[in-house]
Amino acid sequence: MAIIRSKRDVNFTVLRNEGLRDVQLSFKARGLMAYMLSLPDNWKFYVKELVKHSEHDGRDSVQSGLKELEAHGYLQRVQKRASKGQFDSIDYLLVDVPTFSPQPDNPLTGNPDTGKPETANPQLLNTNCTKNLPKGNTDKTNVVGAEQTPPPESEPEGPNPFEIWQREWGWPNGVATQDLSDWVKNYGPDLVAYELEYAARSNVKAKGIDRYMWRIFESFDKKKITTIEQAKKEEQNHYDQSRHEFGGSTRDRSNGFALENRDAGKDDVPW
Repeated sequence: MAIIRSKRDVNFTVLRNEGLRDVQLSFKARGLMAYMLSLPDNWKFYVKELVKHSEHDGRDSVQSGLKELEAHGYLQRVQKRASKGQFDSIDYLLVDVPTFSPQPDNPLTGNPDTGKPETANPQLLNTNCTKNLPKGNTDKTNVVGAEQTPPPESEPEGPNPFEIWQREWGWPNGVATQDLSDWVKNYGPDLVAYELEYAARSNVKAKGIDRYMWRIFESFDKKKITTIEQAKKEEQNHYDQSRHEFGGSTRDRSNGFALENRDAGKDDVPW
């Protein structure tokens, strides 16, 4: 069978092949992922909105597709909190390569329709332009906001590196998401979150944060640093030495004062 392709100058989507060719996924899940990735990166998805765009799939079918993507590492739940700390809606981080740890077999329970209007996405939804096409990097990440029943109150979890990255520099692309997953696996979420918070205080820009973090963890490997306490000690030793050699503040870097307003260059790491 031959494939005849139309000219791809408008109205097309660039996707990686890993997810589309993952034999662990049903064709339904692959198609659902492709549709979702064809939309703008900041698009908010709701189950009943997805249902409206298919004449053949109902709510249960769409939810089973999302559940399948989550089970195989393409979708991650992100529990949001309101301003007073209460549990809020659940968003989903969608990637086009299997990145997240496989999730338990939990149902994606949607809230019943209440008749209340949803926050509208822009009506002119299309990919008929090239201004958002990737340049050199075809990784694509979307935020998926699925209607969820908030889980019961539980003990607060530790810092989430993905949420810190999103808050400070926007949603990570596919490369950054993979890097974050690797760092969390190798160093633990607390240490990764600690270094991300410091990078934010140091005004590391979005375009340089991934390289900056790579240099941090390369230094950790050389010095066999695996805990926040070890990192703080090494950083303080570095700044004590710098103060002795060049003069300057004696304030403790680990308390977030020293160099907190400094613009980090491409070769600038704490030590």
